[in-house]
Amino acid sequence: MRYSFHLDVRKSTFSFQATPVRFCGFLDDKIKPMIVILATGEFTKKPRCLLGSRPILTRLYNTLTANCPKESIGIITDSSTYRHIVQWSLIVNPIPKIYFLPNVYHTQYDSVLDALAIVTRNSQRITRLVTSDCIPLSFLNETWTDDESDFVYLTTSKQQPLLAFDISEFGIDTLKPWLLTGNYVKSTNNNTQMDILISYVQKHLDYNKFSLGQGDVLEEWLLDNSTEQFEDKWNSLLHSNSQSQINLDRKPIISKVYARIGFIGNPSDGFFGKTISTLISNFYAVVTLTPNMEKMNPKIIIHPNPLFDIMEFSSFDTSPSTIVSNGYYGAVRLFLAVTKVLSNYCKEHQLKTNSTGFEIEYNTTVPRQVGLAGSSALVTALMKALIQYHELDIPLPVQANLALSCEVDELGIAAGHQDRVVQAFGGMVYMDFDRSLMTSRGYGDYQSIDVQLLPNGLWMAFILEPKESGKVHHNIKQRFQAGDQTVIDAMKQFANITTQCYQALINKEEKLLSKLINQNFECRRALYGDAVIGAPTLKMIEIARSRGHVAKLTGSGGCIFGMWNGEIEADEDVKAKSIIELQSHFESEGYVFTKLNFDF
Repeated sequence: MRYSFHLDVRKSTFSFQATPVRFCGFLDDKIKPMIVILATGEFTKKPRCLLGSRPILTRLYNTLTANCPKESIGIITDSSTYRHIVQWSLIVNPIPKIYFLPNVYHTQYDSVLDALAIVTRNSQRITRLVTSDCIPLSFLNETWTDDESDFVYLTTSKQQPLLAFDISEFGIDTLKPWLLTGNYVKSTNNNTQMDILISYVQKHLDYNKFSLGQGDVLEEWLLDNSTEQFEDKWNSLLHSNSQSQINLDRKPIISKVYARIGFIGNPSDGFFGKTISTLISNFYAVVTLTPNMEKMNPKIIIHPNPLFDIMEFSSFDTSPSTIVSNGYYGAVRLFLAVTKVLSNYCKEHQLKTNSTGFEIEYNTTVPRQVGLAGSSALVTALMKALIQYHELDIPLPVQANLALSCEVDELGIAAGHQDRVVQAFGGMVYMDFDRSLMTSRGYGDYQSIDVQLLPNGLWMAFILEPKESGKVHHNIKQRFQAGDQTVIDAMKQFANITTQCYQALINKEEKLLSKLINQNFECRRALYGDAVIGAPTLKMIEIARSRGHVAKLTGSGGCIFGMWNGEIEADEDVKAKSIIELQSHFESEGYVFTKLNFDF
């Protein structure tokens, strides 16, 4: 089939028809026909075809790919615009074949013969070439595409250079030997390559020429105006009748994910162990996804947070303290990883996504780098927002795996499963990372637990100066993988403690709970050593125990949570008084103290 289509710029609408022609058998040949889009431009400037909120090239390419064999469409660009086109190609599907012309051309029309030749040398059969500077209202209309000439080209009514042309099979065969010689580039009278091509065609081929009608809306500014004037005119045409393109369902998606504490069993989640984790409502990360105003605008913008993605400092001397407070990384790298991982997953599983783009903003109250899963909260918040926006049906265990992949596989951050699982599921979750399950299906056995089963009086304390929580696991992973029996036995002990804890929660056995919390910490301390646990954390544990409480790490380090030691008999008044004394002691030592909340 031979394809024809029509674009009305003023209304931003497309219509498409297919009509049979004499060379329809091309699609069955070993050498496939090519529809080539020529996208070149002025040096140092963004190509005209990529200007505006809905670029011309995107409109053209989407129309072609929706109606033509996708493998038959290619884009040719030169050295001045190659990087622009490559960047653009990353946002379209499928990614087109890009041919590179190693020259800089003043206009697109100067590069036409080189474009024809490079595709011919790549054993392709060019049937149509269109330039992407602009698209006239009558672009590739039925009259033009039904012509039976060997060579058809389109000009403005003032006979300015052509915008598009079509070549028959005979015309291609006639042009091919000439194109492969390269002699056409030797011009002696300052003619453009377009002039040379037309001159050759007039001598050797049947040809026909079609012109835009006099007074066409694009005629007055099509080729002669500046880049700035071009962009202004193009945007004005796009928006002149854009009411139908306005996204009336442009409601922000607000995704909130809470911080978590590893209640028991951590860090065995990365070693086929068992854990119980719960979210806490004291701290959270929130991502706001706002769809673009224009439905046809596929652009995605990630807005850095001015508090966490700092690129401006009041002075050279203040930059170190800012880095200590906020770390070296904000959330942008996390969000980039999320978009890559989720996009690849959708392509792999052939899941349809929303073509309208969006903007992303974020904020977080989770203390940095103290083991409260602040980074995974941001990752999961965006993951959930994107899943909701694209209306994807992805099981919660798979969502957790995708979130983990963002940090571990994409960014090289040391992390385990439990944070992403509990943040994907919400509330409190019992997790069994049985090796056979993890190996066979990629996730373990996850069971939600009612947070009302948690004992009263839970609290947490953490240090003010953060450190990279992903760096504190030392060499335990390597030792585990090497079969170190000490590490293997420790992970089994964590799993056993978790199994007992699960039953203790169900049975409301606070005395046993407090004992297991102590055991979890001591097991971890024996395995990792005091140097890894850190002096500030050990000091917090000491303070808790001195006031009749038990405590353990919430995550990798820098934050602990605790409860009254159930083995010490005391009434509720004594326990309440101990909390007040405990808070005073922690704060006098420079730590932050708060009671845990579970108001989800």
